[in-house]
Amino acid sequence: MEFKEAEKIFKDFQEYVEIASKLEKIFSVTPESFLPYSKEILEKALNIVAKKYLMYGNKKAYDTIGSNMVLFLFTSRKDEEALELMRKELNLRLDNPELKKATIESLKEAHKDWLKFKNYKHDDIK
Repeated sequence: MEFKEAEKIFKDFQEYVEIASKLEKIFSVTPESFLPYSKEILEKALNIVAKKYLMYGNKKAYDTIGSNMVLFLFTSRKDEEALELMRKELNLRLDNPELKKATIESLKEAHKDWLKFKNYKHDDIK
């Protein structure tokens, strides 16, 4: 795979991470079909891009890509297994008022973090 193709896949993965990070706050697992590409293609592309960052001395970007691979790529599950786990997780959160409240707060924080990551300047971000 050439770097240009890997970079495009990486950018698509970055967009996916926005949604996946919010889903992870509710379900703790993601179905494989949610991934923008197969695990194999994503892993190959992300490794190419991460190595390029490291080659140019950006260890922080390199580490971030690695962390996101672990968090969003390697924790995804086969669709049927994921749906069962999602159902259990959602029932647990809905049946426990404290956990439900914590989940809602976590979602709000994920939204704020994403806006900050995108350098969105607005008074609503606190």
